[in-house]
Amino acid sequence: MPSKFVNYVLFPVTTLSLIGTIVVRTKATPSKAHTQFMKSDGISTQHHQQWRQLNDGLGVNDVGRSCGGV
Repeated sequence: MPSKFVNYVLFPVTTLSLIGTIVVRTKATPSKAHTQFMKSDGISTQHHQQWRQLNDGLGVNDVGRSCGGV
């Protein structure tokens, strides 16, 4: 009886999940990378707005707290 469970339930479910994972990962696009760095001295409001536009609304402090791994 356990072999029927493996053949008819476990194997198909595992196969479908593997195929689904492969399909999703191949269609995924990497996030955009920005090479612009900001220094804390002499930052104006215009620089903050430009930073938020480039980084999809993240502030300088948000990126700093995550050690840049956003």
